[in-house]
Amino acid sequence: MNSLLTKKLPFAAVLLLFVFCWSCSHEPAEPEFQGPNVVNWNDSLINGDALLSQMTFSVGSNMVVRCEGTTRSSTDFDGTVTFSAGDFVAVAVTRSGESEVVKLYQVKSDGSLKYAGSDGEPFTWRNSSETVSLRAWSYGTDAILSYMLDAPETFDYDLETDQQTNGYRELLYCKAANRSYVEGTMTLGFYHQLSRIVFNVNHELEGDLAVTSVTIGGTFPVKARFSVPTGSDNIGSWDIKSDQDAITPHADDTEDGFQRTYSVVVFPQNYAKDSRLFTLTNSDGNYIYDISDDEGQTLTAGNQYIYTITVKNGFSQDFDYVASAQTFTTPKTGTYKIECWGASGGDITNISYVRACGGYVSGVIALTKDQELYVYTGQRGNNSDNYSSTYMFNGGGYANSSKGKCGACGGGATDVRTTDGDWDDATSLNSRIIIAAGGGGNGGAATGACAGGLNGYNGLASGYYNNQGKGASQTGGGAGGARFNSSAQAGTAGTLGKGGVGGHSDGTQNTGGGSGGGGGLYGGGGAGGLTNGTWHGGGGSSYISGHSGCTAQTLTFTNTKMIDGAGYQWTASKGSRVGIPTPADSTVRQNGYLGNGFCRITRYGY
Repeated sequence: MNSLLTKKLPFAAVLLLFVFCWSCSHEPAEPEFQGPNVVNWNDSLINGDALLSQMTFSVGSNMVVRCEGTTRSSTDFDGTVTFSAGDFVAVAVTRSGESEVVKLYQVKSDGSLKYAGSDGEPFTWRNSSETVSLRAWSYGTDAILSYMLDAPETFDYDLETDQQTNGYRELLYCKAANRSYVEGTMTLGFYHQLSRIVFNVNHELEGDLAVTSVTIGGTFPVKARFSVPTGSDNIGSWDIKSDQDAITPHADDTEDGFQRTYSVVVFPQNYAKDSRLFTLTNSDGNYIYDISDDEGQTLTAGNQYIYTITVKNGFSQDFDYVASAQTFTTPKTGTYKIECWGASGGDITNISYVRACGGYVSGVIALTKDQELYVYTGQRGNNSDNYSSTYMFNGGGYANSSKGKCGACGGGATDVRTTDGDWDDATSLNSRIIIAAGGGGNGGAATGACAGGLNGYNGLASGYYNNQGKGASQTGGGAGGARFNSSAQAGTAGTLGKGGVGGHSDGTQNTGGGSGGGGGLYGGGGAGGLTNGTWHGGGGSSYISGHSGCTAQTLTFTNTKMIDGAGYQWTASKGSRVGIPTPADSTVRQNGYLGNGFCRITRYGY
C-alpha cells in the first residue's frame, strides 16, 4: 500500500447494480387492457448506491469495469442487464479550490471502460488521503458531447420520437458527493431520471398480428428542461415544454407468453384520464388504448409501467331492424367505423325475380366519450301481395292499390343521425351523417331499381320509358313515373328521406300498379300505374359526410366507402363493381344487400 502513495491513483470504473422489484401497485383495468404493473427502475441499491468494480492501480491506466447487474440496455435492446458497448459515462471531479473537471469514459465491447477524453488524462487521486466531490451521468450510446462535457446544473433535453429506429437515450444521474480514496471498490449511485413504459401485446385475431405501425401517445411531451437533483433527492426535476408529438417505441425481444413487446422512455408526467396511450395498426385497422383510470396515470422518474394488451377484433355494436330510433352512446373517446346497409325493395308476388338491393356505406369518424348517435335501420319493402298504405320504416315508398292489387314497396334507408326524433322528422333527417339508400320496389323484371351511390338507379323501363320511377340524386328526389292512361295514377316524386309513392293501375285488369321508390338522402320516385303489369320504383341516393360529392356536416368521415345496390363503388362518380360485404363476414361479397337494413359501429380496440 505504501508504494502506491507515491503514484497517481486512477479513479475506479463503474459497475451499476439495479434490481427489478415487481408490483408497487396494480391498477384494475378491463380485460383487454391490463396494468400497469409498476416496477421500480431504481430499486433499492446498496446504501442507495451502485457498486464500482475493482480498480487497477497503475499510472495512466484506463479504467476497467464489469457492468454486471444494470437494468439498462441501449441500442441492442436485448433485455440483458449490462451496459451496451458504446455507452458513455461522464465523471465530474471538483477538488478544493479548483474548478470542476469532466472526464469522459466509454464502454468497450468486453464491458470494460476506456478513457475517451481528448487530453489522455483519466481521473486519478493525487494521494490516498485526498477527498474530492464526484458526480456522474450517462446518456446512452450517442455521444451528445455538449451534454456530456459541459456538466451544467440545468439543461434542455429532447426525447427521441423514433425510438424504434434510433433507440432511446436514457438519462442516468449520480448526484454530487464527497468521495475519499478507497482501495479496491467504491460506490456511486446512478438513478434513472426518465420513466419507461413497456407494452406486452397478445391478440385474438386469426393468424399473426401483422403490425404495420405502433405509436405511443397522441401527443406526448418531447422537450423538457432538466435540473439536477439537490439535497437528499436522487431524482432531478423536469420542466415540461409545450412541444408534443407521438413516439414510435422500440420493438423489443418478445416476452414469454406474448406476441409482441414494445418499450419507450418518456418524461415523468401526469397523464390525464382518457388520454390516448397506445395505437397499434395492422391490416384490419387501428387498435387504440387509452388511460382509463379514474385519476389518470402519474408517470414517475425511475419507474417502469408494464401494460398487457390483448388486441381483439374491435369493440362493435350491431343494430338490427326495429321500427324506431336506436341510441348509440360512445363508450370512450376515439375513432369509430360506422357501416350501414340499406333495405332492399319488395318484389312482385309469385315471380321469382331478384328484388332491388340496398346499398352499403362506411367511414371512420372521431367521437368523444358519452356522445350519442341515433341509428335508424330501414325496413325491407313489402311484396306486392302485402299492401301497405304507409311508408316502410325510414322512407321506403308504398304503392297504391286497385282491385286489391298493388306494386311492391321500396326499401327504407339505414342512417345515423346526431338528433333524435321520428324517422321523418325534418330536423332529425337534416342531422344525418351517413346514409345507405334503400332499393326501389320491383316491377316484375329480372332486377329492380337498386339503391344508388351518389345517384340512385332508374326503374327498368320495360318499353315504357316515362312510367318507371327515377333515381334520386344528392340534391333532390327521383321523379315519379307517368301514368299509363287517364284512369291510372302517376307515381309521386321522392323527397327528403322518402321514396315516392307508386300509382295504382287503371283497374281494367286484376293486376298491380307502380311500385314505390327506395328511401335515402332523397328518395327514388314512385312508378306510374298502368293497365297490365307493374313498373319499378327508383332507387334512393346514399350519403356520407366528408365523401367526395357529398355536402359535409360538422361531423365528417375519413376512409369512406360507398357501394350501390348493384355492387359498384362510388367516389365522385360510379366506378368498378366490387360487391358489398355481408354483415356476417366482411370477406364475402355480394352484388347487393337483401333484407331489412342493418348497422354496425366498431371501434378498433377498446
